[in-house]
Amino acid sequence: MGVNRPALSIGRIVHYVETNAEHSPALVTRVWGNGAANITVFTDQKLPKTLVSVALDETDFIAGTIHWPERVEPEKVPEKD
Repeated sequence: MGVNRPALSIGRIVHYVETNAEHSPALVTRVWGNGAANITVFTDQKLPKTLVSVALDETDFIAGTIHWPERVEPEKVPEKD
């Protein structure tokens, strides 16, 4: 059974897989009909870079693709007495 994911749309945040396998946040700036998007990638201590027609790949995390950010469950904080 597949997981329901949001559709790519302008303004969504995705992760871009860098060539060194690091994942960087990116903002979707245009969506193409083939499941690809133009994005602006934000890397630590570098200027943002614009990439065009980047493929959405939610299974393999191949360098040069985008995917939805991994869901991280919040930590449970013990209640104060």
